[in-house]
Amino acid sequence: MSERRERTDWLVMAGITVLADLLLFMVLDTRMQGLVVSRLMSLILAYGIAQAIRLLTGFGKPPRAFVERPGLWPLVVITVIVNTGLFVVLSERAPIVQPVVHLALSWLGSLAFLAFGLKRIRRFQRPDEQD
Repeated sequence: MSERRERTDWLVMAGITVLADLLLFMVLDTRMQGLVVSRLMSLILAYGIAQAIRLLTGFGKPPRAFVERPGLWPLVVITVIVNTGLFVVLSERAPIVQPVVHLALSWLGSLAFLAFGLKRIRRFQRPDEQD
């Protein structure tokens, strides 16, 4: 798979996951009592929707790609923890702000963390050209 196609796959699947998470969170937030519980449910369901779309279209990264590339699955797990942690901290510190704003800010922070982590993984996988 080419580098360009791989980058496009990542962007599309991340976009589908974020969009599905935002939409599901708005629905679940009105139906469920706990803010954090509805947040975790929307994240799990959004990942499931993104994987279902990937299976139907053949577009995106398969789940086994996380295991094949060294350092990727720990990065994704920590990114999910950062995402949830940012959401919880923002919700506790500013309860008067809409929870969807907290969700969007937590996604921005966790996607920035993921982007820097992926850049670091790629950098250490390539041999150094200067030697």
